[in-house]
Amino acid sequence: SGSGNDDDCDRVLLFNNGRKPDRHWSSADELEIPATATNGTASGHVETNAELVWTYGPPVGRERSFYCTHISGVERLENGNTLVLMGPQGIIFEVTSGGDEVWRYVCPVMDAVEGTAECIVRQGDQRMKGRFSLFCFRRYPKTYEGFEGRELGAGRHLEG
Repeated sequence: SGSGNDDDCDRVLLFNNGRKPDRHWSSADELEIPATATNGTASGHVETNAELVWTYGPPVGRERSFYCTHISGVERLENGNTLVLMGPQGIIFEVTSGGDEVWRYVCPVMDAVEGTAECIVRQGDQRMKGRFSLFCFRRYPKTYEGFEGRELGAGRHLEG
């Protein structure tokens, strides 16, 4: 995984949307970028020797493959796992560094379309045709200070 020297490299985690017409799948990619870039040009373009050190996102046609054209993202969690947001589909999942899915959440709230009221679908039920987009999602650890003094036990459901 790169040079192994954190002083000489920076790492960036990004959501790679994929590219039409030849790559119809997305991925979460972690790149190691040398701290000193070379060959800067007047236009601001900088060449680097970035190295792909981790990726998750099976190619199209394989199990757990996904494709998002916009409003998606990734976040590295304190436990080392990666949170992936599939924005247009309203789906969030967490994967380990080995690529195993830990959990998945499917947003049950449909966006208002043409003045139509929001629709809430219970987890496990089939979603109707519509827009269930999410722009952002955060997962907070149990130690998050906003949870202090609150009961965090399981309930019937999150929605509604």
